Amino acid sequence: MGKYKLSKFFNLQACTKCGNCLINCPVLNYDINKAKLEIKKLINLEDSEVLYHCHSCFSCNLFCEYSCKPYNLILYNLFIRYKKYGLPPTAKLVLPNETFNLWNGLKSILPQYEKNIIKEWSKPLKNNILLVGCFTQIFPYLTDSSLLESLNPRGTEKFWCNAGHIYQLGLFNIVDKIGEILLNKYKSCGIKKIITFMEAEYSMIKNIFPIFGHHIDIELETLSHYLLERIRNGDIKLRNRLRGKITIHDNCFSKSLGEDSWNINRDLVKELGLEIYEMKHNKKSSLCCGFGAACYSFSVLDIIKQAQCRLIEAKSVNVQAIVVYCSACLFILSVAKELLQIKIPIFHVFELVQLAMGEKPIHNHSERAWDIISIFTIHLIYSIFSKRFKIKNNLIPENSELKLSFNFNILKIINKLLKIKLLRHFYVCSLKDY
Repeated sequence: MGKYKLSKFFNLQACTKCGNCLINCPVLNYDINKAKLEIKKLINLEDSEVLYHCHSCFSCNLFCEYSCKPYNLILYNLFIRYKKYGLPPTAKLVLPNETFNLWNGLKSILPQYEKNIIKEWSKPLKNNILLVGCFTQIFPYLTDSSLLESLNPRGTEKFWCNAGHIYQLGLFNIVDKIGEILLNKYKSCGIKKIITFMEAEYSMIKNIFPIFGHHIDIELETLSHYLLERIRNGDIKLRNRLRGKITIHDNCFSKSLGEDSWNINRDLVKELGLEIYEMKHNKKSSLCCGFGAACYSFSVLDIIKQAQCRLIEAKSVNVQAIVVYCSACLFILSVAKELLQIKIPIFHVFELVQLAMGEKPIHNHSERAWDIISIFTIHLIYSIFSKRFKIKNNLIPENSELKLSFNFNILKIINKLLKIKLLRHFYVCSLKDY
């Protein structure tokens, strides 16, 4: 594969083919013989059923006692598949350089005040920045807080979430290009510190881009760590001690950071006064929100099915809410919650900090979920008549203006129709057959 050799990503010499990474996988749960068979297939780049069932969640790396990075081995096999077959048309939803994607769809139906927030994020980079991320852009209102005013929020979908979700799909050549473009951009603008709204973007700069040869001397901090430190040193005053029982959903990229990420977010929630009840699968064995469940198939049904597992597991611990610290998880679980009619509130940890300091978060997740569902609907119809494809070379198009087309006009109609509760009910009922 030219510059993308397996040995660059996976430590073949250290691997004993013991299969422990797959035995302990919270999704696969193979016995030892099956695990050994499938790991050999992956190493030999043969057709393995792992590729059809993996949720791209990083857990296998944590169960390898020799630090071989079996997750990268799986991603490498997905990369081989991509180079040979391309991607299903539904993948265009999460590709920022496609005309009709998730972000452009939302831009055509967002209220003006949220468009104004995104416009502010598009301003030139300077000094230190809060990198909000492309999936936070689904919820621009989430950042409407005095807590973030001085942090210089930047980063629209054209920053590709620092290639976080692209890496989870195994698209190594695209990750490589994005890493080169973005790190050169940060360097040329003299950025000295980045606070990331998502762990994914922190991990990509700190751990993943260096694998591809892209390094930057920069101070990095996650938003959760920033908030926890400011609460502890008194810069953020907590006026309302929160009460209640919650459970925390650990995102996939938190596993690439380990105990630090898990502990910081739990300590932050405890500082606010809340009790934490752990789900059966948490921290290193945490289940995917649903996004990674479609890393091979790109099936929306696979995503919803996995999200359902996660929501049901959360309800089983008898808590008042799920807390997430990843905007992508908030996006997926919010959509699934509406479609499956599972009654449990979902909060981003930042919203809880707002509540504790006396701010009222906008918390429009339910309505935003239906905005996303309307985009999914038209995209699924569109994809029926489309073929597999490979990602275009122009990752960051020069023309950033949104040109409305037939698809966007149809989207507006569907979005308005789905504001009607009766039609929402009909939509939900129609999914039960699947």
